Amino acid sequence: MSGRKLFLFAARRDITRDGTCLILADPKSGTRHFESESDLRISGIQLGDFVHVNVDPAGRLYNFCKTKHTANIEVETEGNVAYILNVYAKLSVSVGKLIFHNNLFGDAICRESLLLGDFRIRVNLLASPLEISNERKLHFEASRAELIKPYSMELSRTDQSDRMDSGYSSVSRESPHQLDQTVGRGFSTAFENGGKIIGRGFQSVKQNPDIIKQRAVVLSSVEKPIGTHYYLWNVDSKTESLFVSNKHHLEQGHFFDGNFKKNADGTRWTCQNYGQPVEQLAEGGINQRGKIFFTVKIENFQPARGNRKYGSAFNKYFGEILEGDSENTKLSTDHNGKMVHIERRGIGEKDYVWMVTQVL
Repeated sequence: MSGRKLFLFAARRDITRDGTCLILADPKSGTRHFESESDLRISGIQLGDFVHVNVDPAGRLYNFCKTKHTANIEVETEGNVAYILNVYAKLSVSVGKLIFHNNLFGDAICRESLLLGDFRIRVNLLASPLEISNERKLHFEASRAELIKPYSMELSRTDQSDRMDSGYSSVSRESPHQLDQTVGRGFSTAFENGGKIIGRGFQSVKQNPDIIKQRAVVLSSVEKPIGTHYYLWNVDSKTESLFVSNKHHLEQGHFFDGNFKKNADGTRWTCQNYGQPVEQLAEGGINQRGKIFFTVKIENFQPARGNRKYGSAFNKYFGEILEGDSENTKLSTDHNGKMVHIERRGIGEKDYVWMVTQVL
């Protein structure tokens, strides 16, 4: 996808006949990219660093930029391997294997026989992916596991496999990475309160008046450890919005609906959950710079006056649209009802607006 950015981890050093390269891995999916270590060193990048990088339409990486993990993660290197320290993880059983689940990195194989529970672990990228079933591979492994809290059902590794098959669930709650598992929950145990047996039933559903179903279109995205950040234009509120998810892959120009909540500052909306695709409300495309543009009809032209530098027009989905700087992107009343190309542009230090880039 044009204009895509990746967040990667310089996880391992690989030495071949052709030279030395660093394996840049996606912290969540484990997807690997092999890049010359000497070329990366020019950008100040070395083993154990986190990196932001752009991807061109052909899938090639460029514009490498060293960065920090938002969780201030501590990293150490041993030989040709980088290790992430003090990762909080939950140990559970999947397809007969002990596997650590955490919120920052992909699932990691456990090489030891341990009780199920909450742990603090060290994580590193495997030399090669480990296939644990026909449809699943692991890219990370754990070491230096330190038990923080065992689960109440303390099972040996053999017992865990047996009881998972019999319908018992030894994990207290589902991890977000256990999407490929079917968890068979049993009946909840009734408890005593003042000599009475209390049997919990259905809970009433409370609707949040601050959450509204609205429509949006994806402008761009950045992959981050907590999930891909999708930067949206909300066509109903005509404001910028944000959607964070590690369960979706949404391309630029994708229109959808979902539940949106207004931020505390009252100027932006955050998408709480994805609903479903909706009809394409505007034509558009991706330019050579990877920027999205839309082709829209404008109405109600207003000339520049007073302290307003630009003339403006209006579109029902994108709101106010400013005329461009070049002479062939200037607007007048003659352009009411005409089609134009628009892009999101920055003016001043922090203001972003829709601006005409071509009059059709």
